[in-house]
Amino acid sequence: MNDFRKLLPAIVAGVMGNTGIYLIPLLVGAMVSDRGFTDQQAGLVASADLAGYAIMTFITAVFLIERSWKSLALAGVSVMFVANLASTFVEAAGAFAFVRFLSGVGAGMLAAVATVALGRTEKPDRSYGLLFAACLLFGTAGLWGLPLML
Repeated sequence: MNDFRKLLPAIVAGVMGNTGIYLIPLLVGAMVSDRGFTDQQAGLVASADLAGYAIMTFITAVFLIERSWKSLALAGVSVMFVANLASTFVEAAGAFAFVRFLSGVGAGMLAAVATVALGRTEKPDRSYGLLFAACLLFGTAGLWGLPLML
């Protein structure tokens, strides 16, 4: 997997899976200012998102041996899509936390698939470096552009 075109899907999946980690401070602020959540409610939502991410990253890494990477990545994208779409309609903090937990589950699936895929490349240190750089670039763009969209 030396060719960058072969690395790109894993890097994109890794960026998608890790987006929440890089943007969570901004999202917590938006939950307080735009949704009217208390600091505690916003913290609960952020914790739920990260808990889903952490739990599913571990579970997915264990099941990657037995399952298709493509199907796990597709499931992760699907769960993230549905949860993020549902986030626009949910108002109550508890329900919002549950939806964000589900989004974290999808993100954890993608992050695990990407991490394992990049670790199996011929030059995993280079591959992880590219993923880290892509995550930082995306996170920087998000921190710069998301407030304008909000």
